[in-house]
Amino acid sequence: MEKIKISLKNNSEKEGAIQKLLEQVLEKYPSAQKWIFSREVIIEEGARPHSYPIITLNTKREIEGPLLAVFLHEQLHWIEDDKK
Repeated sequence: MEKIKISLKNNSEKEGAIQKLLEQVLEKYPSAQKWIFSREVIIEEGARPHSYPIITLNTKREIEGPLLAVFLHEQLHWIEDDKK
């Protein structure tokens, strides 16, 4: 399993908490790996989640289910855009 590089835009406490939670969620749900197409993620407090050029998540999803859902949603845009 190739590791995902998670960066923090502002190195805030909230960003760090989301990084830790995302790492835990990905460890807990290894079956999600088949839906990961981009292995680089930035967590930015106050940002709108988006997939390009790098998957960017915000700090609003502090529960594992919603965080995983947003992460996978942004991953799936890579399939969609690859077909264009």
